[in-house]
Amino acid sequence: TLFRSKQVVGGKLPVDFNYHSVPAPWLQIRLLRIMALLGKDDPGTSGLMYDVLDESLRRAEINHNITYAILFECVQTIYTIYPRSDLFEKAAKCIGKFVLSPKINLKYLGLKALTYVI
Repeated sequence: TLFRSKQVVGGKLPVDFNYHSVPAPWLQIRLLRIMALLGKDDPGTSGLMYDVLDESLRRAEINHNITYAILFECVQTIYTIYPRSDLFEKAAKCIGKFVLSPKINLKYLGLKALTYVI
């Protein structure tokens, strides 16, 4: 799963999988959900995921609906797996951007993401 995630996030899949210049977004979302399940309460497995999650957050900066979905799944995964403080900070900043967005749908995503913080 982690190897596949690195390939997807790194854009190493054929261009046919891209959607609005985002590499295989639906696969990214599915892999993030799997990572959340695998990393929950497991420090060893979670430790292997930190770099992939950090890279996913960094690369999903394009302002398009599909990247918001990826960011939301990243935030959910970060708050589900064994904690790491620098990822918490980045996830919190992402939530802040959602909540402060003028777009109602993003505000909703931000509020929904806040439920994972608690």
